[in-house]
Amino acid sequence: MKHAPIRHRLEQAAYLGIRGLLRALPHAAARGVGRRLGGLAAILDRRHLRVAEKNLALAFPDLSAAERRAHARECFRHFGGAVCDLISADRFDLVELCRRITYEGWEHVEAAESAGKGVFVLGSHLGYWELSGRPIGLYRGTVHAVARPADNPHFEREIRRLRERFAYAVIPKKGAARRMIQILRGGGRVGILIDQRVQPREAIAVPFFGRP
Repeated sequence: MKHAPIRHRLEQAAYLGIRGLLRALPHAAARGVGRRLGGLAAILDRRHLRVAEKNLALAFPDLSAAERRAHARECFRHFGGAVCDLISADRFDLVELCRRITYEGWEHVEAAESAGKGVFVLGSHLGYWELSGRPIGLYRGTVHAVARPADNPHFEREIRRLRERFAYAVIPKKGAARRMIQILRGGGRVGILIDQRVQPREAIAVPFFGRP
């Protein structure tokens, strides 16, 4: 809901409580807390749990209903862990954050940049995606990430702060094409998570698990 100020305030209060808890705990505990919160969300948010199960049925038709339910719940737990890991990692400075991440495949970034035409950094909502792209920005230069603004304006300010603190610059998803082209023409880096459907006028539909 984009225009729900009371709900947005309540969500902000809940977020601030979780952030305070995570800051009081060692960082190593953040993922465990997040997984528990994600498990709770799977119980409370029945609508999105059903969406996840429906998508799993399309992608893996051989799975039983029970297996799809188990995978969907695990997705919620993983998402909770990823979010809390991101919030907790806000305590680290630049040097400490880099020390905690293992880097592989730099030769691919260097090869792409050597053409001097700008670079697309493509990823998806797998693993700990909010942190995974940061090394490129920290070591190679700013990554301009395309993102849909959150419906809750309080969340949007906080998410933008977390993203822009280290190496990301956010491009709002709506009407992003012009800005993306400008950055690429200037030899910059554009980051996109490609596992999301967009409006037909903004992209070319391609098959994904047999669906456009």
